[in-house]
Amino acid sequence: MLIADFERYLALRRSLGFKLEQTADYLESFARFAAVKGERHIRAQTAIEWAQTAPTPDSRYRRLRDVVRAAQFLHLEDPSHEIPPAGFFAASKNKLIPYIFTSDDLARPLEAAVELQRHEHYAVQRQRYAMLFGLIAATGLRITEALDLRFGDVLSGGILHIRKTKFGKSRLIPLHPTVQAALEHYLVLRRDFVGLADSLFCQQGAEESATPWRTEPSATLSALPVSPLGGCSGRASTICAILSRRR
Repeated sequence: MLIADFERYLALRRSLGFKLEQTADYLESFARFAAVKGERHIRAQTAIEWAQTAPTPDSRYRRLRDVVRAAQFLHLEDPSHEIPPAGFFAASKNKLIPYIFTSDDLARPLEAAVELQRHEHYAVQRQRYAMLFGLIAATGLRITEALDLRFGDVLSGGILHIRKTKFGKSRLIPLHPTVQAALEHYLVLRRDFVGLADSLFCQQGAEESATPWRTEPSATLSALPVSPLGGCSGRASTICAILSRRR
């Protein structure tokens, strides 16, 4: 059965570090499509027909691309598997033009975050979202990485220890001095709030277990990759100026 062949193919590639979650969905869908036709091997025409059921040109391209790669692998074992034409569906060449945020662009949402929270009772509540968005803007952290930060992830010397990354690896991010100053001010407020909760950006009443505050990196941290200095001077200074306001 095709599904068993695809599972062997996926297992091999996953052993090399690929996740292939979307690819697995595509291949399972194609195997079901081929099974309805009574086919036990990959047929080029069937692969094209199946790919054409996708709603967009890009998804049709990705579907056929994944079947082609699997077919190339399986064809080496069994020539009965046909290899579909790789270029039958062209990939989209339309790419979005990157937009580079200016200091003013960054200042507006941070100022708005401070303004929206200015009537909160506690100072840390008034600074929480501005600090969160400012830290993301200055370092390039993903939102999930920023929300997962704990007290112990803020190391001495202005270093952030990022634990839960997209690919499950850890890394160290040095902070620009002005961002470090803003974060240190926020931490002073944060330590006096929400009791023993350990998250830097947790909500009031969040149920979290306390973990020890660490100021020195452990021995294993020295082997972690270090990202370039977070934030350029102008951008970081803008962020720090907004976060340092006492509202």
